[in-house]
Amino acid sequence: HFELADFIFHQNEMPGTQIDELMHIWASMPGHAGIPPYANHEHLYKTIDAISEGDAPWTSFSMESVEAGDSSGPSWKHSGTYEVVFHDPQVLLDHQISNPGFKNHIDYSPQLVFGEKGQRVWSDFMTGNWAWSQCNELSKDPDNHGAMFVPIILGSDKTTVSVATGNNEYYPLYISTGNVHNGMRRAHGEAVSLLGFLSI
Repeated sequence: HFELADFIFHQNEMPGTQIDELMHIWASMPGHAGIPPYANHEHLYKTIDAISEGDAPWTSFSMESVEAGDSSGPSWKHSGTYEVVFHDPQVLLDHQISNPGFKNHIDYSPQLVFGEKGQRVWSDFMTGNWAWSQCNELSKDPDNHGAMFVPIILGSDKTTVSVATGNNEYYPLYISTGNVHNGMRRAHGEAVSLLGFLSI
């Protein structure tokens, strides 16, 4: 019933009360033996929440500011409990690094790139000075020899999740590796993964 869940939740953004009504109508229709694909909106939401990205299922924890009782300072310090929903970042990065689609669009080590006239060319993350200097520093430790340098890039923006959350605001947190070429990140193609949601 993936297509139905996608249509109701993602494409149509149907409110919970309407989902309940739709399932009630579905159950009363002749030929359906009284069994709708979802018992109600909560059943639908739980089914969606159980969907994992590969072998990186969603998990969550709640946190509270130690200054929650203090009315001074920024509002987030005394706004109560926050929920963090996330995937295992190591699993997401493993998927990116091992993705065969990136075979010709990934750097396994830093590079110094020069143009035809000898000028320095900066294009992808691993062509930058920082990646080069970090690897030089890490190479001083013999235990790092033969290891691959995988810089992590995190990004976020503010969005409003209006379905099933009561218009709560969330910051989606995205993760990518610096090894994948910029063009692949712009085209997405699994070079950028949704790591989690930070509730506001």
